[in-house]
Amino acid sequence: MAGGSYLVFELEHTAEAIQEAWTKFPEELNRLGYQLDPSRPIMERYFRQMVENHLCQLCVPIL
Repeated sequence: MAGGSYLVFELEHTAEAIQEAWTKFPEELNRLGYQLDPSRPIMERYFRQMVENHLCQLCVPIL
């Protein structure tokens, strides 16, 4: 896994919410004043405890 800073978005664990997050995260980064680090991967993260609560995370690398 690549090191560095990531902005972590907590999402509902549904196909619709995940698809929406992938579509809207660039706008949200800009709104928050962050810049995407294109040299590192964007990751979806699923922890058992979160999934059991219908949640997951989108981890976006930032500069």
